[in-house]
Amino acid sequence: QELAREKLSLELAREKAVSRQAKQNTRKRDGSVTAAAVGASLGAGLGIVMAVIMGAASALRKP
Repeated sequence: QELAREKLSLELAREKAVSRQAKQNTRKRDGSVTAAAVGASLGAGLGIVMAVIMGAASALRKP
């Protein structure tokens, strides 16, 4: 019985360690996804601004 208890406690400790690592990896991914979303929105905003500027410059150039 003692060996069985010891084995179960070791397995439980391993499962807890794996669970902790999985949670940490998920948090890291969430941070990178958020950074990617922020970068994409900034890039889209910059693209729109550049399109407006280029359109205005083109309109001003025509006689």
